[in-house]
Amino acid sequence: MFKVTLLLSTLFSFNIASSAEVINEEAFDLSLQELLDVEVTSVSKQRQPLSNSPAAIYVLTNEELIRSGATSIPQALRDVPGLHVVQIDSQKWAISSRGFNGRFNNKLLVMMDGRTLYSPEFSGVYWEFQDTLMTDIERIEIIRGPSAAIWGANAVNGVINIITKHSADTLGGYAELGAGDYEQGFAGFRYGGQLADGVTARAYAKGFDRDSLKYNSQDMDSNLNMLMMGVETTNDWHQLQAGGRVDMNLDSTAALTISADIFDSNMQQIYQVPTLTVPYREFRNDSFDNRSWNVVAKYTKALSAGSEYSFQTYYDSVHRGEDLFGFTTDTVDFEFQHQFTAGQSHNFVWGLGYRHIKD
Repeated sequence: MFKVTLLLSTLFSFNIASSAEVINEEAFDLSLQELLDVEVTSVSKQRQPLSNSPAAIYVLTNEELIRSGATSIPQALRDVPGLHVVQIDSQKWAISSRGFNGRFNNKLLVMMDGRTLYSPEFSGVYWEFQDTLMTDIERIEIIRGPSAAIWGANAVNGVINIITKHSADTLGGYAELGAGDYEQGFAGFRYGGQLADGVTARAYAKGFDRDSLKYNSQDMDSNLNMLMMGVETTNDWHQLQAGGRVDMNLDSTAALTISADIFDSNMQQIYQVPTLTVPYREFRNDSFDNRSWNVVAKYTKALSAGSEYSFQTYYDSVHRGEDLFGFTTDTVDFEFQHQFTAGQSHNFVWGLGYRHIKD
């Protein structure tokens, strides 16, 4: 498999920059102590140094994501120790922590900027729905092991928290363009600017055309090969996506963030269904459309040096047009959280949440 990628980035006019050299220099300039002082938020719902986090946590930084060459979030997670990541076909992935992996694996909480990427169809994640520009991801925090006590029932085997950059860190323009034999063509564009004092925003658009991954008939028994005779094994994938984010400093102690994404895609796949006659199953072709959009708003207010609260709400609508497992879900979620310190060594976090899913 080969891939050719052209990256363009600038603050005003586009020009090619050797960003890899800058990234490598910055990474080698960090001392071991500075690497351990990287702040994470997924362990205790508050910022704390990585070295003080009481959990098996791994952090994929933006520099690591860029150096990896990954063009999707599941591809980037392949480099994480302790995660089992398998690509099933062109668009399907199976990701798990602590074993027991499968297409409909559950008990792993996945979030993006506080929005839970949860499907009530199987209490897990359709990874093909989760995407953004890889260069706009600030970091991905991965906790291996139980975190349900603080994050909820779905965090039994771990937490994957995807955190995108503040819009003030993505000012100017960025574009990417690539082609290959599997990723036959992909392109992305993002532009960020300052709208007013304390108000920054960015908007992006991306799309790709991915070829089918071939089924290896040598790994199948003769009965399965006979069943698949005459059935197209096409599983290509075409997608368009757009979105944006606005960050506002309302005053010296309060901030508001609003973000939104929308995408439309078409997928080809084969699937098997049970029958009442020998061999009691058959394969079928399916071509279906996916549509999804979401909007997230988060307000944060600092009450003092050791106390702050936040309120977040999001709406998420997903439609998957599969013949066998098609669904439409609409999710509304509200969450309030307050954290404060008591004395010199105690920190309290409490909150309330409500989620309504129409399926």
